[in-house]
Amino acid sequence: MGRRFIVCGLLSLLALAGVTVAGEVGPAWLQGKVECQDGEGSSLSARWLLAQQRQAAARSGLLLAGYAFNARPRVQLDHRTYNCPSPRLVEVDIGGERLTANGHDFNENFFDTTDDRSLPAKPASPASPRMGIILLFKRERNGWAAIDAGVLSRAIGYRFSSMPIYWLGESESQESYRFLKEIFLAGRCRQRLLLPLALQPIKEVWEFLADIARGSHPLALRKDAIFWIGAFKEADGLRQLRLLQSRQLEVELRKQLVFSFYLNGSDEALTQVLALAKKGEHAEIRREAIFWLGQAAAVRSAPALREIIDGDDDRSLKKHAVFALSQLPTEQSFPALMDIARRHADAEIKKTAIFWLGESGDPRALDFFEEILGLKH
Repeated sequence: MGRRFIVCGLLSLLALAGVTVAGEVGPAWLQGKVECQDGEGSSLSARWLLAQQRQAAARSGLLLAGYAFNARPRVQLDHRTYNCPSPRLVEVDIGGERLTANGHDFNENFFDTTDDRSLPAKPASPASPRMGIILLFKRERNGWAAIDAGVLSRAIGYRFSSMPIYWLGESESQESYRFLKEIFLAGRCRQRLLLPLALQPIKEVWEFLADIARGSHPLALRKDAIFWIGAFKEADGLRQLRLLQSRQLEVELRKQLVFSFYLNGSDEALTQVLALAKKGEHAEIRREAIFWLGQAAAVRSAPALREIIDGDDDRSLKKHAVFALSQLPTEQSFPALMDIARRHADAEIKKTAIFWLGESGDPRALDFFEEILGLKH
């Protein structure tokens, strides 16, 4: 799930507004079969209980519910994936007991953009909740079990034509976190709930996600929990990553930790990546750290990679470090690759540097190739 995170485009969220929808008072970005219950219960749980009671007589074995919550700042959605018409309007449907938006998944395109300085930092507040969550439940012997979850953006409209949604109004952060945690622990759609949980702007979320990573859950769920801890670039999340780093986790989880340190992007997090690149206990961990060190393009990356190339005993790691060096900005990578190609003692490492010089597309490489081929007069 990780590397795709970096390359997707982003569009900004807009604020919540309220208008009349289908005879009920509800948010303007919800259309169609919307049954609003935001004034009919003292708490989110009470409103959810009322929705269950109203659905009890219905023949449908499915129930759709949703509510608004205060998300972490600077979360955005790439609307292009939904292929929205203008004005943006998404048709919500259910296919194979999964939520779809114009035939696409709900949760694939939300990202944190803390390092995007073009976006003003506007902390969420009860007066202007920034996001929503939609939950799909299935009737079972012991009641309603959540089978899918998705995150809603205020920047586009959602139309519910195939089945109604019970809109439970707004929820404050602690209440929303407790509600989602309870659903997660019930155990039906845990992977789908990780993003909605991570969006809750309270530090307990990072502790809970770290507990998931340490637990006996499936490996994929544990990896995704680690991913979301790093994705939002917060100090409390970084603290949990460091605590996880001190544990004896499986190699795949430790590799995911490297990626999450990289995603966090702070100096402290990149120092962890640097340390793992130099002295990781496992070759796979070192390779992962070397790769992300090159992608980070930090000021310290080039010297650290040169240290590995010049001093490590593992040739495969040296080659990996040459590749990572080639991924840095040209002003950092090109002189270093030229120096390695001219002076390194290992012919294999020199050949690797020459290869990446050729891939660089820098016209200065042509002069060097003419020189080593004896074509310069």
